[in-house]
Amino acid sequence: MRNACERIRNAPPGEQRNWLNNAALGMGNLAAGIGLNHSWVIGELVAAGMAMANQAGRAPWRRHEVRDVVMTAFRDGLRKPYTPRGRTR
Repeated sequence: MRNACERIRNAPPGEQRNWLNNAALGMGNLAAGIGLNHSWVIGELVAAGMAMANQAGRAPWRRHEVRDVVMTAFRDGLRKPYTPRGRTR
């Protein structure tokens, strides 16, 4: 979780939506696979998204925009659970 949020916060302008989407998808896979608390994961991802740097000349991300990206990707990730080796739910 820590690494995913760090990658989101440091995503370069112009690529932020992709980084946010990919991280939320992966965390959805993991949340489904090992039973992470969905609300906690979503909250952390949204908080990281809100900390992304604003691109010059563009409006800053709004909370609902970040949340929409996170929720869509997270739900998609829940459909394909991932359990790392040696971990059980």
